[in-house]
Amino acid sequence: MISDLGFSTVGQNQINMNIKVNKFDLAQKNFLNTLNLSIILNAIFSLLFFLILKEFFDNGFLKLGPIKSNEFYKIAIILIIYTFVHQLNGLFISIYAAHNRYYFKIRLGYLSKIIETFLLFYCLYNNYNFETIVLYFLINKIFFFIFIIFDIVKSYNWIKFQFKLEKKYIKNNLDHALSYLLFPITNALKYQSTNLIINSILGPKYVALLSIYLTLARVMVNLTSITDGIIKIELAKLWISKQLKNLKKIFIFNIQVTFYVSIAIILVLSFSNQLIFNFWIGKDFNINQNLFFIFLISTFFQSLFNSSVALLTSTNNFKKITLYNFINAVIFILSLYFFMDFKPNLFIVAILFLISDLIIFYNALDFSSKMVKDNLRNSLIKIFSFKNFKEAISKIYKNYAKN
Repeated sequence: MISDLGFSTVGQNQINMNIKVNKFDLAQKNFLNTLNLSIILNAIFSLLFFLILKEFFDNGFLKLGPIKSNEFYKIAIILIIYTFVHQLNGLFISIYAAHNRYYFKIRLGYLSKIIETFLLFYCLYNNYNFETIVLYFLINKIFFFIFIIFDIVKSYNWIKFQFKLEKKYIKNNLDHALSYLLFPITNALKYQSTNLIINSILGPKYVALLSIYLTLARVMVNLTSITDGIIKIELAKLWISKQLKNLKKIFIFNIQVTFYVSIAIILVLSFSNQLIFNFWIGKDFNINQNLFFIFLISTFFQSLFNSSVALLTSTNNFKKITLYNFINAVIFILSLYFFMDFKPNLFIVAILFLISDLIIFYNALDFSSKMVKDNLRNSLIKIFSFKNFKEAISKIYKNYAKN
């Protein structure tokens, strides 16, 4: 994402909405601008990244032991090309989802991962070096990329290739792209600053302890975000076609699913966490149940935030929430530094995470509610209404049964 400055994601959202309203000329225009700009930016950042890695290696900062310079350069180049192809592949494969073939996009992704897993075991079995392993991965990625290009060109006649990059496109989308880029930068700033503060005050042992707690707690976020891709596509299509009634229903239903699934995960992890930690780390690990529960509730609001912000990110209406998220992170870091200096313990960290995640969820739900011509209070009432949730599930089941 950083190597294309967020333009690829913004472009994919635009193309998806263009296709929904049958504006294929505009979709083609946005596709070409996004593709060509992504190629240029990826090429620039790939070269820059290689030069930085080379400088670090030559000056001994990476400390990779017996690896020779030529071997390191080859591995770095292969990995950079792999990332380059992966970035472009994301733009092309998003076309399937925009044309209601999300299932095909998922199948291609699974097939690629299965082949990569097979290649990994094959290379390890034959004792191939790391350079050969990453080269095989690159060949596999290029093969899939070529297949996707040919298949998309064959399937959709609106796609044509030419070098076209308009200054107007860059000017109109630069603020959106950089705003979207602020999401991963903010998250990195928040979590890395947390680790640095904890390490400087409590020591590396507590950094590792925090990582262990968060890793298990974030299972909730990973599980509840499985359907994010298809949900974002549907939200964007309903938004651009001005189907406000259906948009409200899907928007609320998506958050309700996250809400109830998260509650179930909290219950499971609350009663089984010691068993999981014993299996994962060992029986000598003693978990602080109160501390872990606070992290679980914090992650619960993270999951709700992801579902609430989906409407904003899928329609390129995220500039305000990214700014709020950044301010939220800065306040979190300053508060953490102040309170940890005053009374250092992980409970302070957990409580501040909880407050921070609750506030940003509140902001995201508020902004999204306004987009669907509603207010925060009504949205919360609908989310907490189990009756509405049951009715939505019943309708989905009936429609599925008919098909």
